Amino acid sequence: AVSEDKTKTSYRLNLARAYRYAGKGEKAEKELKAILAARSDHVEAGQLLAEVHAARKQWKQVVAVLEPLLKYRHDYTTYHLLAEAKHNLNDNQKARKYFEEAVKLNPKSAADHYSLGNIYLAGNFYALAAEAYRKALALGVDSPVLRYKLGSAYFNLRNYFGRVSVVTVKAGKADTISGDWYLIEPVPGRKDVFRAAPSGSAVYQIARAAADGFDIEYIHRDNRDGYKAGALANGLKTATGEYVAIFDADFLPEPDFLIRSMDYFTDPQVCAVQTRWEHINRDDSLLTRAQAIWLDGHFAIEHVARNRSGRFMAFNGTAGTWRKAAIDDAGGWQHDTLTEDMDLSYRAQLRGWKFVFLPEQTTPAELPSEMSAFKAQQFRWTKGGTQTAMKMLPRIMLSNAPLKAKVDAFLHLTCFSVHGYVVLLTLLLYPTMLIRYLSGTDPVTWRIALDMGVFTLATISASVFYVASQYELFRDWRTVLKYLPFL
Repeated sequence: AVSEDKTKTSYRLNLARAYRYAGKGEKAEKELKAILAARSDHVEAGQLLAEVHAARKQWKQVVAVLEPLLKYRHDYTTYHLLAEAKHNLNDNQKARKYFEEAVKLNPKSAADHYSLGNIYLAGNFYALAAEAYRKALALGVDSPVLRYKLGSAYFNLRNYFGRVSVVTVKAGKADTISGDWYLIEPVPGRKDVFRAAPSGSAVYQIARAAADGFDIEYIHRDNRDGYKAGALANGLKTATGEYVAIFDADFLPEPDFLIRSMDYFTDPQVCAVQTRWEHINRDDSLLTRAQAIWLDGHFAIEHVARNRSGRFMAFNGTAGTWRKAAIDDAGGWQHDTLTEDMDLSYRAQLRGWKFVFLPEQTTPAELPSEMSAFKAQQFRWTKGGTQTAMKMLPRIMLSNAPLKAKVDAFLHLTCFSVHGYVVLLTLLLYPTMLIRYLSGTDPVTWRIALDMGVFTLATISASVFYVASQYELFRDWRTVLKYLPFL
């Protein structure tokens, strides 16, 4: 048939297959090369020719035949053969790439998962190696060697944090880098390739973590819909875990943050765990010292009292972890208020969820160091708190929550109205003094005594509140008392 019609490629392809199965590899190779000479995009001919070369362990020829065909078609057979060839040529970086594509196209290929696990293990990617071996095991590949390698991956995961090479770069031109830089292995499954970075940089830390199997994704939105609430809701779209830890950009969680806080979620009713804020710039200025004392009172007294007495408490928007099911059950992150954290907290607790506050576990953060930044922060908190009060108070009062929770929620959500009372008091102060003066009342009267009594009690009340918080948190609490007047 081929001799009568040499242009019919299907005849040549079938003839080449017959030659190959008959053990006549050279004749099969001749027919396949003739097909590719006429049609360079004939993928089936290329794959069959690569199989002929692979049988002879001619791995370079396999790569030379198949890599040009990737521009015509992407399929499992091509990637599998290329991965095997690159692996035998000790080009594990390319082999890893091709095996990863192969298992995407054929996720039930146990042999490819096993080979991919070997490459990950050789590259010290222990988490990825363990995952690949587990998949191979689930697909029916079971042997003492596989289980030994899986155990090795688990063992190394226990105390491995990535080993990298250090190079010292000397500055030459003005725009060159210098100092100690770390050469980093390309990150599997990522488009970005981190070649080198200083040890303290985020690039270096992310590369080491991602190379060890941690699924890290940086999400950039091209709009600001919903602001922080919108960003949190957008992040939930790709978050695959059952729990979501949230940190603002100026927070520095400790390495053991999750280890110390996650066990509280064994209670199925717990929706969130909040840690106490610590302040890394507490001693920078009088402004930061006053803010630190103020927030210490909120966390050490208010939060503890509310949480331990069964009243409603609010998530502080950061330095805590949420159960994703609770977020969904409460209606998700909503952006009709500026304090989406407080809004979600009350909605979740009205649905029966519980909070846990950990005063002994701290998460360091930076306080606003300038008055303009502090005022902007307080404006957001005040406006957001008022919006949340208008939105949630009717629901709370009509709910089946305990009376003590309703009373405290009312006082909590309306606390920002004190600013209005201060303005009203200021406006009424002069008329009150004028009326007293015109009435001819003796200045040293029971009225002045009453005024001073109320003033003294209010001063003592606020002072005891903040002194108690410092006493609770610090051994040297007396040293901060001198800053109370600035608060």
